[in-house]
Amino acid sequence: MSPLAAHGWTTFSFHPIQTFYSVEIRPEVVENIFVGIEGDEDDLQAAQRLANILGWKPIVIPKDQKPLYHAACVFASNFITASFGAALDLLATIGVPENKAREALLPLSQTSLNALAHMPPHEAITGPLMRGDVETVTAHLRVLSTNRIYREMYKEMCKTILEMLQRHDLTPDWMDKMQSALKSD
Repeated sequence: MSPLAAHGWTTFSFHPIQTFYSVEIRPEVVENIFVGIEGDEDDLQAAQRLANILGWKPIVIPKDQKPLYHAACVFASNFITASFGAALDLLATIGVPENKAREALLPLSQTSLNALAHMPPHEAITGPLMRGDVETVTAHLRVLSTNRIYREMYKEMCKTILEMLQRHDLTPDWMDKMQSALKSD
């Protein structure tokens, strides 16, 4: 884009905050979404006008922070997909067919996502970490020892959740025990 900008053209980055997993896009997928925009001051005005025409809500991204912005989008989309795929794989190892596993897990995932529409992530956390159930987390790590990738995913996500709870002053007495369990191999 630099050559165009050098010749006086209006240039900007315009990144819809939406996932497009098919070339066939349903209109509701692009209704009322956000878009990350980046550019020089004059160019940003053009990007904001385009967003308004499309009915999208712009978020201005500092040029040097575009990779961080994009990483956030990957966390909110692709990592959820990877996590769900891991859950399907784990249930497949105990003989649950993929279609039945998907049907069983989707309401759980959808309820968690719906909770995020109404509360901050640290308040939407449930399960063994929120209860301080070190024994269950240890049992999970034990059964996941046969799959190094899923075990590491589990450990890192647990650590992320614990850090999130600490940032919000939710540091119960079981926190040290839980962190120790996650450090063990």
